[in-house]
Amino acid sequence: MPSMVAHSLSSTQQPNLHHKAALLFRAYDLTGCGWLTQGRMASALSELALVVHHLDEDHLSELLRTEPNAANSEARYSLHDFLALYDRLLRRCGDVERHSRKQQQHAFTGKPPQGAISSEEKGHALRMQ
Repeated sequence: MPSMVAHSLSSTQQPNLHHKAALLFRAYDLTGCGWLTQGRMASALSELALVVHHLDEDHLSELLRTEPNAANSEARYSLHDFLALYDRLLRRCGDVERHSRKQQQHAFTGKPPQGAISSEEKGHALRMQ
C-alpha cells in the first residue's frame, strides 16, 4: 500500500500540505482515472489523519460520517473533493489540539492534591525558621 508516501509526510510543519495530500491522492488513485472510491478516499484520509496528524480513529470516523456522500457507497471523489475533505480534517485537528490544550491547562490550574504544600505555605515555613 502507499505507506511510503505517508513516511514522507511525517512532519506537520512542512509547507504545502495540499501538495502532499495531492501526492497521496495520486498514490491511492491506482488506475489514474482522477477519482477515488469512497473506500480508497477513506483510506487515504485515514493515512493523513493517523500518521501525519495523529488524529484518532473516532475523530476521523466522525468526520467521514458527516461527509455529504457518506451513505452513498458508489460515490467517487475527485482531487478537489479530497482536498476539501482534507481541509475539514485540518480544521478538526486544530479543534482537537485546542481542546486538548484547554484540558491540560485546566488540569494544572486545579487545586493541589490533598496534603500538598503550596508555594506560599512553603515560603511562609521557610521564613519562620
